Amino acid sequence: MSSMSLSEHSPGGSSGRCIVQEYVDKPLLIGGFKNHLRLYALITSVDPLRVFLYQDGVLHLASEKYLTPADGNLVSVII
Repeated sequence: MSSMSLSEHSPGGSSGRCIVQEYVDKPLLIGGFKNHLRLYALITSVDPLRVFLYQDGVLHLASEKYLTPADGNLVSVII
């Protein structure tokens, strides 16, 4: 995992808005199916830390088993 300054990578400089995400090389699988959980949080203060977590989130489950990316399956839309 790497760290970065948010002001360096946010469009328009340090506007105060950003999306933070990271690619996972070896995803956690549920029964061989890839999934992801999306949670929404609002950070209103850093010192003291104050975070509000939105009640609703989203869980996405793949409909086909996950295959590790390789030369033979990179043309497939579903991996």
